[in-house]
Amino acid sequence: MSFLGPFLIALTAALFVTPLVRSGARRLGFIARPSGDRWHRTPTALLGGIAVFVAVAAGTAPAWSAARPYLVLAAGSLIMFGVGLVDDLRSLGPATKLTLQVVAASLVLGGGVSLSWTGSLTADSLLTVLWLVGLTNGFNLIDNIDGACAGVGAVAAATVAALAFSAGSGMVAGVWAAGLCGALLGFLWYNFQPATIFLGDSGSLFIGFLLAGLTVMVSQTGSLGTNLIVPALVLAVPVFDMTLVTVARTLSGRPASRGGTDHTAHRLVALGFSERRAVVVLYLVAAVSGGAAWSVRVSEAQADLLLMLLAVGLVLLAVFLLRVQVYGGEDYSVLHKARLGSLVTDLMLRHSLFEVLFDVVMAVVAYYAAFRFRFGWTPANADWFFARFLQTLPVVIACKIVGLRVAGVYGALWKYYGISEVARVLRGVALGTVCAVIALLYLVRFEGISRGAVLIDAVLFAALIVGGRTGLRLLPAFGGATRNGGRRAVAYGAGDGGALLLVELASNRRRAFNLLGFIDDDARKHGRRLRGVPILGGAVHLEHLVERGSVDAVILASDALEPETVARIARVCRERGVDVLRFLCVLEPVAPLTTAHDEGAFDAAVRP
Repeated sequence: MSFLGPFLIALTAALFVTPLVRSGARRLGFIARPSGDRWHRTPTALLGGIAVFVAVAAGTAPAWSAARPYLVLAAGSLIMFGVGLVDDLRSLGPATKLTLQVVAASLVLGGGVSLSWTGSLTADSLLTVLWLVGLTNGFNLIDNIDGACAGVGAVAAATVAALAFSAGSGMVAGVWAAGLCGALLGFLWYNFQPATIFLGDSGSLFIGFLLAGLTVMVSQTGSLGTNLIVPALVLAVPVFDMTLVTVARTLSGRPASRGGTDHTAHRLVALGFSERRAVVVLYLVAAVSGGAAWSVRVSEAQADLLLMLLAVGLVLLAVFLLRVQVYGGEDYSVLHKARLGSLVTDLMLRHSLFEVLFDVVMAVVAYYAAFRFRFGWTPANADWFFARFLQTLPVVIACKIVGLRVAGVYGALWKYYGISEVARVLRGVALGTVCAVIALLYLVRFEGISRGAVLIDAVLFAALIVGGRTGLRLLPAFGGATRNGGRRAVAYGAGDGGALLLVELASNRRRAFNLLGFIDDDARKHGRRLRGVPILGGAVHLEHLVERGSVDAVILASDALEPETVARIARVCRERGVDVLRFLCVLEPVAPLTTAHDEGAFDAAVRP
């Protein structure tokens, strides 16, 4: 059965139906108004879910099946669409929506669509209902910024279609997923930032319920581990966002059911990402997790390492995003009220507990991968592989952590990780590897452990440690951290001062400047980039920008500018009402204290 036809039909239908729905919603007054717990800032048409539903129905019409599981999934999805539509038109209470979601999930369960995670009929039935209801609300939650729900849903639907195709079974589910993917891509043309129409609950609830059911259908042909992992990977983004929001709101003493601008995409925007880039990050995470799901389905033997790395990456991302303050300094009020804040801070920072735990996990991943790469991935090696791996793992971990400790790796601030810290990591890894070799020679005489595996382990361990500490630091740079929607500015001086200015703008969120680029007198730098920011030209180019009204401020980021140059810039900017600011990073001596009064004033000024 071909997936291309349903995909193209649904795509075409969405492209043509969505503008009609948008026009009707505007005429009838179904508009989403900006409010404190909503992200959008302009009135936007609702009822986009109608367009998606019609497009999916058109694309999947040739693949309707009389089989009971498909009939009940279609009925449950129709119920969710109806519930969401009524909520968009008249607003249903949370308890009513939850009750109807449970009814729809129970209908699907009764039709034979069930997870097989535990082997217990009762437990699996309960988990199926929780899965369907949870993911339905998960997609409703990620519908919080332009293009998030539709785009992530399209990636997930494409993954489901690929899983159905590779398995050779559940082809009807694959056709439905292909139709849903086409409908969402067509709708995304109008929903990507800046959106002219929103899905509404009729769209997000329908998408979430249908995808939750389809993932169950295409994950029932493998082993128990596969059936457990594949659905979670396919829908990793809504699961991740739902978990992050629940944890963050619980720690801040807010009800998890209350709306807000504290989702994954919102936190990425707070880091300096544009709205589009923040949504693209969600798409990339969905694509990576979808690829992992496909690899688990195709070859379970080679997917375990990828799953380990993906899990570690998501945990690190969650920890990093939880540090972004969105509740006005009250993000961890529950911990502080319970007097646990200082204890957690002391354990995680002063004693480097988080660093050590992270390195232990990386040590396990690197050693496991080294064995896999060296001795193969086939199940025939499983017994011997795990026996030798488990026998030597504790010794290797201990040696690696001791080596890092002796090299002085622990205690550095990850936010400012640099070359000197990387050098310490390399020394620590080398020392730990030497200690591990000596210990293994003494304990097991190095039997069954090749020199190649040791070398692979050392390289992977160093890469994972350095990557983990610097990767999240680079995340704001990928999002364009200096382009944070503030005043338009250019910086004069693309040298050391300009590089320091970028660090300051990236780390100090109070300095709200949208840095358009650099101006520099050195013509050899023109057209190049400084940490991703373009060097636009020289003084003449700056004058053109000011005269056209393209900038609101000019930041002098060089201390080598001639007084005449500074005066000329100030004169041109003053005529156009453009501010001129000087970025200084200097050391100035403190005047000697001569009187007791001066000493008292100085103590009062520096005392916390």
